[in-house]
Amino acid sequence: MRIWFDCCMRWMLVVVAVLAMALSACGSSRRTVPNIQASGGDYEVAYAMLHEAGFRVSTDMSFLYGEYSGIPFGPRPVAGTELRAGSTVSLVEYRYGEPGSSAVAFPSRAYRVPEPACTRRPALVPNLRGETLSPAVRENGCFSITAKLPRLHSANAPSFLDNYVIEHQLPKAGTENPVVSASSPSDYRPEIKLVVSVRE
Repeated sequence: MRIWFDCCMRWMLVVVAVLAMALSACGSSRRTVPNIQASGGDYEVAYAMLHEAGFRVSTDMSFLYGEYSGIPFGPRPVAGTELRAGSTVSLVEYRYGEPGSSAVAFPSRAYRVPEPACTRRPALVPNLRGETLSPAVRENGCFSITAKLPRLHSANAPSFLDNYVIEHQLPKAGTENPVVSASSPSDYRPEIKLVVSVRE
């Protein structure tokens, strides 16, 4: 009887230890939705903040890359909410003045990355098909890149623009780069219009 009792006690201690470890692991996998007001209304920065916090990201709107939107947005669930790591947080349109909104004193830009310098104008339009949007923008500073970006659903790419793959472009690759006239501004950049899809 004593042996049976000792055996049961040992098993109970093992079960308690396993449960304690599981609860501890569960607690350590919790993440807090960050306050994205610090993003300054920039989707790229807001996405990076959520991604770094351990969340996937969805968006409820589509935008044109490179245009000023002036639309305030915020996270759902709201900032400060605790979720399991890997949960999806949505960036949704907010009303101006709504707590947690990204709205700032100046119009926000839907998508902004530092514009790379145009040091040497290529003779031909580059082939961007198959690339993600992030390197296409970074590595082609001599062109103005525009694209309509579809909504995201539980995205987890390293950066916001890495979620989009280029399907088509206009002008097509190999087209002669438009000549910049002497009267054109020195920072003039011919436009490349892109059609993108969400990366699988």
